[in-house]
Amino acid sequence: MLHKLKEEHIRLSPKHRMSVKYAVQVISNSVACALEMQDRHDTKETIKFIKLFDRAFDCLNVTRIKMSDKPDRQAFRSPNDPRFEFLESVIKYLEDWEAEIEAIVGLTRDEQSRLLLSHQTVLGWKLTITSFNDLARTLLNEAGPGKFILSEKFSQDPLEEHFSRHRRIAGCNDNPSLETFEQQEVALHVMSSDLIADLRGNTRGRQTKRAPLVATDMRLPKKKPSKK
Repeated sequence: MLHKLKEEHIRLSPKHRMSVKYAVQVISNSVACALEMQDRHDTKETIKFIKLFDRAFDCLNVTRIKMSDKPDRQAFRSPNDPRFEFLESVIKYLEDWEAEIEAIVGLTRDEQSRLLLSHQTVLGWKLTITSFNDLARTLLNEAGPGKFILSEKFSQDPLEEHFSRHRRIAGCNDNPSLETFEQQEVALHVMSSDLIADLRGNTRGRQTKRAPLVATDMRLPKKKPSKK
């Protein structure tokens, strides 16, 4: 049932901790269903957590106008879309979780932090959801009927991949100067950034299939002398 899960999903190396792919495969509806089949009382909250964030991932990663049969993967077309309220409930879930842990008497600050998501993770979710909801609702109100929004277009993956190509060009130079950066930027535009593969980090590889670079030793035809 969970054929995609491997040892790397459980025992994360520093490299795998930055991989979105591993997080999405673990926090998925199939994992929640597998836990439900076990019917253990100590995994009830884990199942709730996985289902909640699996749906949040779907809402924030709408890539096409027509997707699968998942309602959460359809394009946003109205400022009154119920998914906006669902995303706001995710923030409330995180705040209630934090309040519940802080209400436990006798826990040290370190013990409390071990029972919660990291402060940076919670803040990241709050910023992402709040900014997306405000911006998407504003755009849909101004655009009028017939318009739509694909939430995945708000992703910062293209920016991360662009700077990843800069790191690949720089090689061992981890601290380029402004002049070096400008030279690399020009080089990416001249040779086309599609020819420079990005270093895989925590992005999913959004770029389309690259056109193959074909080299040939065929001679170019000579230019005929112009007649005077």
